[in-house]
Amino acid sequence: KTLEEPPKNVLFFLLCENSLSMLSTVRSRCKKVFLKPFGQEEIFAFLQKNFAQNQNNQYIASVSDGNIGKAIRLISDEDFLKANEKAQKIVDAVKTGKNTDCVFALLELEDDFLTLIEDKIHALFVLEPEKYLLRLKAISDAKSAKKINVNKTLIQQKLAYELVKGGKKWQK
Repeated sequence: KTLEEPPKNVLFFLLCENSLSMLSTVRSRCKKVFLKPFGQEEIFAFLQKNFAQNQNNQYIASVSDGNIGKAIRLISDEDFLKANEKAQKIVDAVKTGKNTDCVFALLELEDDFLTLIEDKIHALFVLEPEKYLLRLKAISDAKSAKKINVNKTLIQQKLAYELVKGGKKWQK
């Protein structure tokens, strides 16, 4: 009733990600305004202002999909921060091309973790595509092998080797 006959000088702001989730009677009384996502630079500036002590601000800004709320959730998610730190250690080993054992010890085959590593390597791929293309393919292959129930340890060993050695042939 309030939407049908609002008080004078009153504006209602109804926010939703999917307007179809609202009743059609409510939608018919609304004017749609589409908001663009925030840019990565704006989110980074926000995080620097409000979470200056966090060294992951740049990365979190890049994976927040233009959503400041998501960035805030990620910055306070201890599991995400630990996984991000572990993924960064793997990527650092990948950059040097050494220490397959270190990568194997840190490597988890959970899809979210593999995607996290994939995102970090993709950022390097933009800088040096020829060096990181086979590493990205190795992650994709590991995800596929996992879906068809290949031995987890075998996938882990092969992926660790291919990440460090850049896609060179692996043999047990």
